[in-house]
Order: sequence, then structure tokens, then C-alpha cells
Amino acid sequence: MRVELAAASVNPFDLDIAAGFFEGRMPHVYPVILGVGAAATGDDEIGGVLLDGRFEVHRAIRHANKGGVFEGIDRSTGLAVIVKQARAGVGTGRHATDFQSALRNEAALFEALAGQRAAPRSMALFEQGGDLFHVQERIDGVTLAAWRKQHHRLPGWRAMALRLVDLVGAAHGKDIVLCDLSPSNVMVRADESLVLIDLEYATRTGETTAAAWTPGYAAPEHMSGEPAHPALDGYSLGALLFLLCSGGNPTLTADDEAGRSLDSRVTRLLELAAATDSDTAESTPLLRGLLREDSEQRWSLTCARSFLTTRASSALDVAAGPRGVEGDVDRMLADGIDYLISSVRPEDPDRLWKPHTNSEHSVTVPQECFEH
Repeated sequence: MRVELAAASVNPFDLDIAAGFFEGRMPHVYPVILGVGAAATGDDEIGGVLLDGRFEVHRAIRHANKGGVFEGIDRSTGLAVIVKQARAGVGTGRHATDFQSALRNEAALFEALAGQRAAPRSMALFEQGGDLFHVQERIDGVTLAAWRKQHHRLPGWRAMALRLVDLVGAAHGKDIVLCDLSPSNVMVRADESLVLIDLEYATRTGETTAAAWTPGYAAPEHMSGEPAHPALDGYSLGALLFLLCSGGNPTLTADDEAGRSLDSRVTRLLELAAATDSDTAESTPLLRGLLREDSEQRWSLTCARSFLTTRASSALDVAAGPRGVEGDVDRMLADGIDYLISSVRPEDPDRLWKPHTNSEHSVTVPQECFEH
């Protein structure tokens, strides 16, 4: 079948992707919105789009303006691969991220980590049709975020925590600061070994990288644009360990009480989590040490490893229980009742309380919703 796409110049890879979709060869690949184009024909024997005469793309994982991420096969070896695309001219303006440079950076860092199983194997980096492509080994596994959701309780959380420490240590051993260490950027294989992925914005010590981070997992100095240093990843590691222990993300919302330090807020978060979770209670000294606001006071990987390899001392109170929560519960109930009493509107025949809105996410519920 021949697919006709009207007019001007379009990257041939995008045309092949669109042709593959419409011809039924690549039913899982959503068509790229081209707007303009040229005639494109497909080779039914390929079963997908062929890149560099070697890599057959057959499924899209993600499409974005900067480029897509695809699954494919290396025809020369039969191995499954991931193909990342960085479109030309995207993000090259002032104060923007050059996505092609970021993709080259990822390939170079994968090469630096080769032989350690700490990152996928980089298989090829090439330009085609003006776009840059990085082909890498496909890791069979799930992200750490997905893996944690599959495990309600983790009796062996220390073993996984040590693997995370070693994973970060492998990067630091090559003078690589990860900068965006998060649950979605770590893969867990079937044997529970760990792999770093998506290293486009990792960098070397002392360098400044793009402002890319995951909320709740980024050190405050990284968000403010300071040059990279290994302690950045220490904070992110602490956030990952909090996820391992509690199952929750250590995301702090905007603070209503001006003047509270990040350390005081993290301490309170840990106290509340530890009150009902023995793993968080046991690991509180470690988490508090890694999540310090001052990078110079933050625990090193050596300190973290030492804590994790030492059995919990009997002097440590690691039992979960309702410690330090009673006052908060009483305050919550009292404040809630006071609010309900003060905001009631007995004169309103339709609603006793005004519908809730806020300045950012105002929601208006149609009256008919209340008439059934």
C-alpha cells in the first residue's frame, strides 16, 4: 500500500513511521502529526522502519516534540533494543536544552559505565535524516517505582537499599553525577539487580547540567542551579530509600508556615511515617542523614553503606507505634470541627457549606448534579 503525504520536507524517519502505521505494519506506533510531508512507501518485508540499515523499529514507547522512544530489533544480532530519537533544531535556543547534545551525553556515559551492568549497553549513535538516534540494549525488567508497587511489604529492604548504594557508587566511581536519580530512572531486572537508564542529564563533577529533576527526589542545590557534585545524588538516594521503606514519595508541598527549614520538615515527615512503619523507624537516622538540606552535612555513600550493613542496635527504638501523633490527630479534629462550624451557612437553602475552590484549580459543579 502506498501512503501519500502532501507537500514539503519532512524527516524520512517520521514519514516511515507514519507510513508503517497507516499500512498496518506498525499498529502500535501512533502516527506522528506531520502537517506537511512527501510520498512515502513501505517495505512489507521489513515489518517496521529500518534505521542505519540495521535496526528495525516496530513499536513506539513515547512520542514528543524533541523526539520519540521506540522498541526494536538489531537485525545483525537479533537482540531487542531501545531507540531514542532527538530531532534536529529542537531545544537549541537561548536557555534551552539541546536535546541532541543530551543524547550524545547519554551515549558517552553509557560507554563510561560499560562492563559494570550499571547501565544499558550503548550499541550505536548515528544521524539519519538530520535527526540523531541512540540505540541501546533493552533491559528486561520494570522501573523501581513499578517494582515497589508490586511489593506491599519489603522484609529485605536493606538488600535492595544496598544495591541502590552500590549503583550510585558505580556512577560516582566514573566521576558521573546522576542529577536526576528517581524511581523511574532505575530499572529492576528479574534477579533484582539494578540498572540506570535515561542519563541524558547526568554530568561530571563541577559541571552545570540542564534544569531537569523529579519533584521530591532532587537536592535543593540542584534545583537552584549549582554545579553538580556527588552529594546531589546522596539526597536523591535518601528519597529512594524513603520510597523503599514507606512506599510513598517524599514530596513536600508548599509550606503554609513561613520560616521552617527543609530539615525540620523532613524530620517531621519521618516521625509521622515511622509512627506506623517499622522499616522507616529503623532507617530514620539514615534517611535524615541523606536528606539533609546542607550538602556538606549530608551522609556519604560510605556512611549509608555502613548503616545498612550493621544490624539494628537494640538501643534503637525501631518499633512502630502511635508515637508523637496524638497531638496532630487532636489538632486535626479540633481544627476540622472549628472550620465546619465557622463556615456553615444555615441561611442557604441549597448548601450548608460553600463549594470548595482554590485559585489554581477552580472547579464548578453544575447544579443538575445535585438534583438527582
